[in-house]
Amino acid sequence: MTLVEMVAAIVVLSIVGAMVLPIMAGATDAYAESVAVRRASERAGYAMERAIRLLRDAPAGTAAGEVGIASATAASVAFTDGRGLVLRGGTLMLVTPAGETPLASGVRSLTLGFIGADGITSVVATPRLTYRFLIGIDVDGLELRGVAMPRVRLVGR
Repeated sequence: MTLVEMVAAIVVLSIVGAMVLPIMAGATDAYAESVAVRRASERAGYAMERAIRLLRDAPAGTAAGEVGIASATAASVAFTDGRGLVLRGGTLMLVTPAGETPLASGVRSLTLGFIGADGITSVVATPRLTYRFLIGIDVDGLELRGVAMPRVRLVGR
């Protein structure tokens, strides 16, 4: 092999390498992004499942047909049995009488709605009259929304 052939081979391989490198970099970036989205989706899905289960299992209130909510805001709920949900510094916490357990980190927002018997009116001022909970969780830009009906309403009818 002569020097000219070797230089030609190096030039050809350099051109091929320059063409393949952006494709490889793009594929690597796409893989890293898909991993990040999958992790956010898993965290958000787990948090949503646990939150809806908690809201569905809301305790009965003192009066017949009421939900036992001690306090409610657009970003937290506390039930009379000591359980609840609260967002603390980017971490969604499940509150139990034994303490707080993190459900998901990287939470940008938690939105709770308390809907009355007509299915439209917000009853956040009188949360014990809640017929339906609306919940939204944003984890690292991935937003999930859900609805839960407290079972106490189904049993109390």
